[in-house]
Amino acid sequence: MIEKHQPPLISVIVPCYQQSEELPDCLRALLAQRFEQSYEIILVDSASDPHVKRIAGDFPAVRLIRSAERLLCGSAKNLGAQHARAKYLAFTDSDCIPESDWLQHAHDTLHSGKPAVGGPVLDALPGNPIAVTDNLLQFAEVPPGRPAGRIAHIPGCNIGISREAFLKAGRFSEHPFGEDVSLTGSINRVYPEGIHFNPGMRVAHSGRSTFISMWNHQKLFGYWRGKLGLFLTDSQQRLGQNIIALPFVVVKRLVFIFNCIVRWNNASLVRNILLIPLILAGLISWSLGFRQGCIHSVSNPVEISYGE
Repeated sequence: MIEKHQPPLISVIVPCYQQSEELPDCLRALLAQRFEQSYEIILVDSASDPHVKRIAGDFPAVRLIRSAERLLCGSAKNLGAQHARAKYLAFTDSDCIPESDWLQHAHDTLHSGKPAVGGPVLDALPGNPIAVTDNLLQFAEVPPGRPAGRIAHIPGCNIGISREAFLKAGRFSEHPFGEDVSLTGSINRVYPEGIHFNPGMRVAHSGRSTFISMWNHQKLFGYWRGKLGLFLTDSQQRLGQNIIALPFVVVKRLVFIFNCIVRWNNASLVRNILLIPLILAGLISWSLGFRQGCIHSVSNPVEISYGE
């Protein structure tokens, strides 16, 4: 229930950059939530896009925050959180469509005392094999069949967190990629109970729908994983600089992805076997970016802040 005259219980924050085409579906889904308590929706226009402003005008219940300069995703989410009024924060992206009970599931888990929660990421474009592959490469760990329980990492397009935990964890990092990895890593350091996976907290995400956009996207992900050393030891980062290691990186990630499929999403196994050529292309792109990032991490290291 959107209510402007009483403090909201949950603030939903949606950053938007160059996704005005997908944005109306996201906002409609958020306004249609089956959540009887008060909540607010904060849309962060991270580039002062006139299309985003026009769309926001069609949804008067949505609060629009505009930035005079281009904001990266983590910076846009942090800006939205600064304007949020609620005890709990929920983040999704403008190319996502949350299911109608998304907020209820987020609230129930946070209200039970968990510091943070996330859920499955589904395909908004299930008929597009490239978009399905792009999602699989990013979200293999959070399929709809994964059971409830503790999880090491949840993506920034589907995360709920108490305001207290958000501030203690140090907010999102403001690097070009990996803002959710840094936040969830910090949550796991600050809170022994860690992050909870709720299978009912579902969003559908629009993966990159063309081969070149998927290739470039995966290469950037790999680059910043190597550059920032996310989930890497120093020895792994050094090994990643060696071109001879690239096939092993591809195979290791391929095995990891299919292990997730077999454990939690077995119904999609045949489909994903048919997608192996596209999956391998995405993994090769990721690995090329990863090697480049590992090399640059030595010549120009980056420090990540993990909060208090």
